[in-house]
Amino acid sequence: MSIPGSETIAMDDSASRADLSPALEDYLEAIGNILQTQKVARVKEIAERLGVRMASVTPALKRLHKLGFVRYQAREFVELTEEGERTARRVRTRHELITRFLIEVLGVSEAKARVDACAAEHVFSNETIDRLVRWFEALERGGLASLKAGRIPRDCPAVNPELDPAACPCPAGRTLEARRAKGGDLVANLAPGEAGEVVQIHGDADVRQRLIDGGVLPGTALSVVRREIEGGPLVVRLGEEEMSLSGDEAKSIVVSRPNRKRARRA
Repeated sequence: MSIPGSETIAMDDSASRADLSPALEDYLEAIGNILQTQKVARVKEIAERLGVRMASVTPALKRLHKLGFVRYQAREFVELTEEGERTARRVRTRHELITRFLIEVLGVSEAKARVDACAAEHVFSNETIDRLVRWFEALERGGLASLKAGRIPRDCPAVNPELDPAACPCPAGRTLEARRAKGGDLVANLAPGEAGEVVQIHGDADVRQRLIDGGVLPGTALSVVRREIEGGPLVVRLGEEEMSLSGDEAKSIVVSRPNRKRARRA
């Protein structure tokens, strides 16, 4: 659905994520969360979700519109552009990942974890986010035996990609083929209608980061919706959203087999 009288502004070198302040990223995240359950967002809804005055929302929306992240005209509904959707998903993914770590690993209360994650999501580097994902990958693949042995996570090859995986004493250090033999499979091998739980993302740093930013995280429920054409992109569902995966991306995601392990997280 397009907003009458509005147009998508093409992204250029001067309009990119580098132009986004943490506050503007929060606006995109809020809009994205609203649009998970409805087609458009309203200024009042955005203000309520962020706990700000409606008068503060309009200047932010005008800025985001100018940068090409939203479609908005005064007193009209708000939509995300394609770039806006990608950025909102990226921020939301970071928020959920950091929140999960604070709650499940550090034992922080959910209320406090969400507040702290809201601040950290804007400043954590891609490398730090990748290490958090590797932590949960290791847990999904059998736990961290190194912790039981008194070793800290940075000494575990399953978490630290700079170390030799062959030195890992726990199931997390198995090869891809061994993990698949234990009940995992590649998303590329799933048929439409089949589902599973993400166990691991492999591939180079760019592929991992692209998938992580898209919301592909360990423990996330994933189902295959359709394949566009034979050998073409695969459309999958993550929670309430659909995501298109290239052939290489679909081959980079290991999931549990539906009949072996029920998906835990929506």
